[in-house]
Amino acid sequence: MEKETTIILTDYSFLRLLSAYFIVKEYKNIIDKKILERKLNIFYDNLKFYPLFENICKRISKDANNYVDLTKAFQIATTFGLLIKIDTTSNTQFLINLSLEEAQKVIADYPEEVRYVVFQLVENLQEEEKNTYHPSNDSESIATYLDKFHYNPDKTEEVLAKYRNLNLLRKQKPDKKS
Repeated sequence: MEKETTIILTDYSFLRLLSAYFIVKEYKNIIDKKILERKLNIFYDNLKFYPLFENICKRISKDANNYVDLTKAFQIATTFGLLIKIDTTSNTQFLINLSLEEAQKVIADYPEEVRYVVFQLVENLQEEEKNTYHPSNDSESIATYLDKFHYNPDKTEEVLAKYRNLNLLRKQKPDKKS
C-alpha cells in the first residue's frame, strides 16, 4: 500500500519559503501583506495548491472580498528578522531580509515536493501579475501611450469647446477674498 504524501507547513515556514523564492527568482524583495493575501486567495481553491493552504491559512471574507490571513506568519517573520516592516501609510509593506545565498539555503531546507509546489505558486503569482494592469506615471509608459495616440481632426471643435467651457467655469468661480 502506497503512502499518500501530505505537505505539512506552518504558516511561518510557508511565508519563509515563499519569501526565499521571491528573492531567488528576483520576483520581489518587498511584500505588501494585503496584496499578497488577496493574490493567494486566487489560488486557494486550486487543487494543485490545496496541500499548502489546508493547514496554514484561514480564508477570511470581509466586505465581499476574500483573502488568505497570514497575520500570524508576518508577526513571527518580523520577530525573527526574516521581514522588516517598512514605515508606510498602509503599514503593510515588508522588506525581505535575505541575501541570495541565504534564500538558497532556506529553499534547500525543505523537501523537494514542498519546494516544487511553492515554486509553482510563485510562478503562478508572477504570471498573474503580468496579466494585471499596473498604472504608472513613469516616462516609458507615457511614451508608449503617446505612440499609440492618434489625432482625430473631426474631434477638434468638441475638444476646444470643452476647454473653453472649463476656462469659463474657472473665471466664474467667485474669489474667496471677496
